[in-house]
Amino acid sequence: MVLKKSAIAPLSIQSFTSSEAGAWSNSYLISGGSEAILFDVFMLRSDAKQIAEGIASSGKTLKSIMISHAHPDHFMGVEVIIDRFPQAQVVSTLSVAADIQQDGPWMVSLLQSKLGASGPTRLVVPQALSEPNLSIDGSRLEIVEFGEAESKHTGALYIPALKALLSADLVYNQAHLYLQERHLESWLTRLEELDAFVKDRVSAIYPGHGEAAGLELIAQTRTYLHDFAEAVEIGDAKAAEKRLLEKYPELSRAAIPQCLQFADLFCYFTRVEG
Repeated sequence: MVLKKSAIAPLSIQSFTSSEAGAWSNSYLISGGSEAILFDVFMLRSDAKQIAEGIASSGKTLKSIMISHAHPDHFMGVEVIIDRFPQAQVVSTLSVAADIQQDGPWMVSLLQSKLGASGPTRLVVPQALSEPNLSIDGSRLEIVEFGEAESKHTGALYIPALKALLSADLVYNQAHLYLQERHLESWLTRLEELDAFVKDRVSAIYPGHGEAAGLELIAQTRTYLHDFAEAVEIGDAKAAEKRLLEKYPELSRAAIPQCLQFADLFCYFTRVEG
C-alpha cells in the first residue's frame, strides 16, 4: 500500500494599508486553505475595522494576530480585531510583549487624549510565544526577532513556502524613516544581520510602510540612514529637514521623522517625549 502525502494548501499574503492619519502603516493577512494569521494591526479604529472586514470577506478562520513591535501604528487597534474574532490569540515575542507592557499604558493615554473616539479604549498586551514559530493549515511560519532598530525589538515573520519576510519597520519602502528613538547606529547593525538572514532564503520583503519589493529595500534603508546621519551633522532642524526633503522629494511624509517636524529643536540630540 502506498501512502499519499497530505496536500498542504498554498499560502497567500494580502496587504492592507492604513489611512494617512494612521501613518500609512501596513498589516498583512497570511492565509492557507482554511486558516489565517494577521501580522500587525493599525492604530485608528476606523482603519482596523477595514482589516476586520477583509478578514471576514476572506472566509478564513483567524487563528492568531502577530504583533511585530511596540509602536502604536502597528498594534494599538488590535482590540477591534479580537472583539470581532475572539477566538484569535494575540501573540508576539517575549521582548516585544514586554515592550508593549511597559510603554503601552502611556501610549493609550496619549492617543485617547489626541484621537478621542478614533483611538483605543484599552491596551491589549500580546501573549509571549514559547517557541519562535506559528502554523497555518500545516505550513510553518518562523518568527525572527531583531534587537534595537527602528523600535526596541522587532519580531519579523519568515514564510519559507513563499520565500517571503514580513519585516515590519526594519525596512521601509518609499517613506521617510522614523528615528525619534535615536537608534541609528544599532539600526545599521540590524540591517547587517538582516542581510545575513535573507541570503538564499528570501526573495520578497513586506515592509511596515510601503509596498512589498525585493532585497533592495535593505540597501535603500541603509542609504537613508547614512543620509540622515549626514543631515544630523548640520545641527539645525530646518536645515536638516530641507536636506532630506531635497534628497528624497518622492518619499511619503506620513512617517517622516518627528524630529524634523520641530523648527526650533532637533530632537535627535534632545529627546522629545510624548
